[in-house]
Amino acid sequence: MRKKILLTITLLALIGVAVLTYRTLTYNTRMDKLGYELMQKIDSHKEKTGFLPKDLSEIGIDVDDECYHYKGGIFYYTILNDSVYCLEYPLDAENNRGITSDNRIWTENYVI
Repeated sequence: MRKKILLTITLLALIGVAVLTYRTLTYNTRMDKLGYELMQKIDSHKEKTGFLPKDLSEIGIDVDDECYHYKGGIFYYTILNDSVYCLEYPLDAENNRGITSDNRIWTENYVI
């Protein structure tokens, strides 16, 4: 009986880890895709005007307290210089994922 309970608890723990891993991977994949869409919009704006947008509201993205809402995702936009910008999205209260327009590689716990 004791082995059955231990086996059940172990199995439930493994299922929980699998579900959390799956949710994390699908969240990151979805947010990365949305980030690339935003980058296309930003790059298109720069090609048309010669300048990066001062904020993403210039390209039609909703803004609320320095964060931008795009298709259900929350992003932060920072201009680093005249041609390079950074996009970030939160993973949780302490961690984020970010990308710059010059390297275009998503990085965990990105720091500008």
